[in-house]
Amino acid sequence: MKTRNVLYIVPSANIGGAETFIQHCAKFHKKYKPVFALLRDGVLAEWLKTNNFEYHIAPHPPRIRNFISQMQCISWLKQLVKQYDINLIHSNMAYAALFGGTLSKLTNIAHLWFQHGPASGLIDSLAGHLPHKYLLVNSKYTLQSQLLLEKKFPQFLKPNRKTQLFQLGVDLDEIKNVEQNLNKEIEIKKLGLNPNIPIAGMVCRLQEWKGVHIFIQAIELAQKKRPIQGVVWGGLDSFTESQKYKKDLERQINDKKIPVTLCGPTMTPLKQYGLLDIVVNASITPEPFGLSIIEGMCMGAWPIMPDEGGPLEIYQNCKMGSLFKAKDASDLADKILNFEKADREKIKLKAHSLFNAQKSIEHLESIFDSILTTNNQK
Repeated sequence: MKTRNVLYIVPSANIGGAETFIQHCAKFHKKYKPVFALLRDGVLAEWLKTNNFEYHIAPHPPRIRNFISQMQCISWLKQLVKQYDINLIHSNMAYAALFGGTLSKLTNIAHLWFQHGPASGLIDSLAGHLPHKYLLVNSKYTLQSQLLLEKKFPQFLKPNRKTQLFQLGVDLDEIKNVEQNLNKEIEIKKLGLNPNIPIAGMVCRLQEWKGVHIFIQAIELAQKKRPIQGVVWGGLDSFTESQKYKKDLERQINDKKIPVTLCGPTMTPLKQYGLLDIVVNASITPEPFGLSIIEGMCMGAWPIMPDEGGPLEIYQNCKMGSLFKAKDASDLADKILNFEKADREKIKLKAHSLFNAQKSIEHLESIFDSILTTNNQK
């Protein structure tokens, strides 16, 4: 059977949940050959290069308010379609779908896009009205948010499409490799932490909506009742607000001598999750999915998550972990204090059975098959 080629349009080359999905696509595709078109340079490009995957970086990164740069991007994407004899276009996030939808119209190649969320603005709404056969979403919450936004545009403009709840996963091969090479006690001591005291932690971008300040406040409250220590691995984005937020967090920790360690960004999140007893998601705006939760669980950490958005759906699906009232540091502190020191192997086995990245990409390929079969019948 001839291998079919998929053009993935990727708006960001940082490493977050949406980009982790792209890594899984690169690694686990079997029936389809992915070609990655990155609209920006970044660490994802370096990862693709290191692992010998086919990728290209836009020579003229598009800007939303620069029409010429957008046309240059479309022209570049059309060249890739011709060069690789592309059969299908996949856009990762709404911004990429602006280009993927336009490209689909120009080339008559089927297009689908993945709304990782949060769905919150004009770009998300516009993307929902450009040509696409499928809309993939990572949670019911994300779908509801997207549909609500799309109502702002005339409904007769909306394409005839299918929607699909798509289960994200974790690379279980990578987990095995991390576990084989992880000396937990040594790594904990490197951080200046005590391996005999429970550790709660977060891995996230240092953005206010991620609720790191709520987590720090919860650790402050919890450690008054029993020994507990916190750690946060967080990268900054290029915005001034992110820089200011980091300084606010450092001041919050230092002024009250709260036992929380702020580390920099990590390229090995699974290793960090392997050091934790408790993985926390403390987002103050509903999280579209909550990849950190399932990654932490797959490494054996007990998950504590807010009672809304994607994390609530994860809890309902896996029936493991603790829910706290979103934005309530006191309730989060109580859940940290009362966490079940469950068998790490039990947590891992449950998570591995539910969140397998390889099976996720097999599901994705079945969706691709459906789109191309339908197109061929027309």
